[in-house]
Amino acid sequence: MTDAWHSFRSFCPEEKLRNGIAGRGAVETPPTTRGQILIIEDDVPTREALEAFLTMHGYSPIVAANGADGLSKLRSGLRPCLILLDLMMPEKNGFQFRVEQVIDPSLADIPVVVYSGDSEARAEGAVLGSVACLAKPIDVTQLLGLLQRYCPSSALPAS
Repeated sequence: MTDAWHSFRSFCPEEKLRNGIAGRGAVETPPTTRGQILIIEDDVPTREALEAFLTMHGYSPIVAANGADGLSKLRSGLRPCLILLDLMMPEKNGFQFRVEQVIDPSLADIPVVVYSGDSEARAEGAVLGSVACLAKPIDVTQLLGLLQRYCPSSALPAS
């Protein structure tokens, strides 16, 4: 398993992982909605850990396995409040995704947080115009701060 997976394990109790996102069952979410987050990540354990972490914190994660899949979802009308983008992926990597996102006026204004376990990639990623560039394993406190900044809470409508 990856370092990122271990970092998120402390925030995802075993029973929620077993019965929740990893088991594709329901995970309880807080009584607020904080917006959709697009996770573009090729590593399945990392993607699932991020998905579980975001769900447990009241966000609605949408996942894509690579940059091409992420662009397809965005071009189909998805408008997340934030994109979490791994830089090093097969097919269409984070750099290629970001170039296409920036030149598309309908997608250019969606904020992106890039991350990578490769320090050289992070240095190169910093010039992509992202709102932040994080190291793997992801510092969850830093991630939560970014999520709160770009995806503020809003109360659910009364039922």
